[in-house]
Order: sequence, then C-alpha cells, then structure tokens
Amino acid sequence: MEVQMQQRFFINMDEKLYISSFIRLVDAKLQLNEKTLMHEDNSITFKEISKKIYKQFELKYIKFFKMDEHSKLGFLPASILLNNLNLDYEPDKVAMIMFNAESTMHTDNNYVTTLDTIPSPAVFVYTLPNIVIGEICIKFKLRGENTFFIEKDFNADSIFQMVDILFKTSNTRACLTGWVNFKSQQDYNCTLYLVERVVEQQNYIIFEPKNIDKIYRGELK
Repeated sequence: MEVQMQQRFFINMDEKLYISSFIRLVDAKLQLNEKTLMHEDNSITFKEISKKIYKQFELKYIKFFKMDEHSKLGFLPASILLNNLNLDYEPDKVAMIMFNAESTMHTDNNYVTTLDTIPSPAVFVYTLPNIVIGEICIKFKLRGENTFFIEKDFNADSIFQMVDILFKTSNTRACLTGWVNFKSQQDYNCTLYLVERVVEQQNYIIFEPKNIDKIYRGELK
C-alpha cells in the first residue's frame, strides 16, 4: 500500500507540515496570528459581533445573512484568513477538514420550533455541519478534499492525525483545518489553522499537536 501511494503522490522529503497562519474568534475577540483585530466586551452576542466583523472587513457575500450561526462562525474567520494570504495553489489542492462537538444543534433546535407551523427550508438547509465548508469553497472557488468531524471535545491529536493522513494520501498542498463550535450566543469558539507542506520557514509554526493545542487555548508565545 505504501509503495502505491509513493508512486501516485510524489512527496519531497525536504518539505514538512507547517502552520503558516491561524485565526481565532473566541469570547468576542478576533485574533489573526498574534495580532488582535477586534476585541469587544464579553456581553456582546455572537449575532452582534458577527455583523460587526462582516461590515468592518467588507466580507461581501450575498448569502451571509441567510447563514445560521454555525456557518457564520466558520465563514467569517476563514474569509479573513484567506483574504490575508496569497495562496498560489490550484483549487483542487486546497483542502478543508473541520471539527466540532455541537454539530449544528443550535440550528437543529431552531428548525424544530418551525415544525409546529410551517417547516422552514431556509433553516433546514443549515442543519448539516459541513455546509460551512461549502460556503467557504463557493466564495474562494476551492475544490480540494473536505470533511467535517464531530468530536466529544477539542482534540489536537485528532486534528493532527486527520490532516497528516490527508497530506500523505492525496495531492493536497494546503489545508484549512480547525475547530468551529457554536453552542450559544455567548459560548462559541472558532480556531482555524492554514497548514501547508513546505520547506522549512522561520516564521511558520511546526504542525504538531502541542502547537495546535496552544493556539486553540491562546497560549502560543
């Protein structure tokens, strides 16, 4: 099996997996790499801060106001991160792997409330967690491999393992990965990492579980 993989996908042994950029939206604070882009009072709701981010960063996307909170939570940071980069890869070589614990429970509950009257197709369409990946792919015209996993809790080892396997078994050159978990208007976390297979770069972060975890917890120094 390993021989077949090597024949199909050439791997430059001088290249390794690095986090070239990351972004966090947690507790009303938006952080790109080590720079804080926005920090509001914790009393602000996600609905309010999402509108502020959309307007301030001019993230023009006609479907934004139809999205559920889960999709907005992933779409906004991903758009800011990708707009900040100049990815020189073919669209089918940029993948996405995302994780969370809540799936789309908040949206599911909203949909259930419509069943007593007229079920809402506009809400129902967002009852799958991978829809956020589709929205990002549409905006940035990405066609790489993608999937969404549900975990009990944030797990840096799982993120590392799934992304590492992807790079070893496909022609992927970059992968947007991370945690997109919306629980309530005051309890949400989006932590995304742009992982690339490149020759060593001094300003990049080695893609490994301990660094994945440090970024998630806001502890990377």
